[in-house]
Amino acid sequence: MSSTKGGRAPVSAGEMASAAREQFSALLASAKERLRFLDEARPDADGKCKCCGPGAMHEESAREVREDIAILGRLIENPDMRGVWATLASRAVGVAPFLGKDPSVLWWSIQHARRSFDAQRQVLTAGRAKPLTPARYREQMEELATGVDALAKKIRELAPAALVASGVDARRLHAKNLELRQKYGETLSEGDYLVSPHSPDLTQAREASWSDDGLDEYDRAELAGNFAWNRLSVDARLQWWASHAGGADLLDLLGRFAEDLRIDAAAPVEIKQPGRGEDAFHAFLLSRLFAHMEHWYGSPLDDVVAVVASAIEDRTLSRDDVRPYREVPGRNLRL
Repeated sequence: MSSTKGGRAPVSAGEMASAAREQFSALLASAKERLRFLDEARPDADGKCKCCGPGAMHEESAREVREDIAILGRLIENPDMRGVWATLASRAVGVAPFLGKDPSVLWWSIQHARRSFDAQRQVLTAGRAKPLTPARYREQMEELATGVDALAKKIRELAPAALVASGVDARRLHAKNLELRQKYGETLSEGDYLVSPHSPDLTQAREASWSDDGLDEYDRAELAGNFAWNRLSVDARLQWWASHAGGADLLDLLGRFAEDLRIDAAAPVEIKQPGRGEDAFHAFLLSRLFAHMEHWYGSPLDDVVAVVASAIEDRTLSRDDVRPYREVPGRNLRL
């Protein structure tokens, strides 16, 4: 998160306005550089690009960056934003009021609102002629989680299948490693094709950290009773990640997947009525901006929200235009 010189947040209206122009100008320059990179990394004949993968994902990334550039430009040039910064500089509250005086906090809230809206809309509309209702979305996620549970149960009941499941991830990683090495022309030995839960590389790394007592750094910290993750060396931490990735059990992964599906299904969906309409993002954005103002400044600040939303959406809004949207998150949200 950005701050002014000396590491402190701006404290006056003038300082906050100056910091906003400086920070947003830097963000704008970064976004333009990102767009140049995306334009140079166009999808190839197979529809993929080196930075984003599938061509559709590349185009979506470029679209988001172009919107960033347009919005930042309007936030910088809109003369009414100076009044916004003056209000925010005098109203910051909460456990960290200095953050409320950092202009970048507003930008990250705007970004989060836009990305959240796109994600929720994608969930409800992707690949469907008729969007899902939130209730039907939750039903489908629960149905899928139940199906995952049923698959895991069948695997457990068939011992050979359970044995195969226990080594799926080790075999996947091993195959990817061989593919990488063959790609660059390495001559492989018979031993290189043997699959084990933990790769020889991991074994060598652990042996290299053994002391005279035959323990590695991780084991010594546990036995000493003073284990602290952040005090371990980077090598020791990477060994932990590698051992747990290579030793992952498909049944454990299925259990986690089912749990995550249920957690996602239980999360509130702010887009309550996924019908057709042009004001979905408008209502969603206003709801999020009001929540931002309440959190950081203790008040919905209708005038501030109207100016900020006007700059974001490139339209003229008054406090009377935006006030109806601060009652209930999700109100008037139609896709």
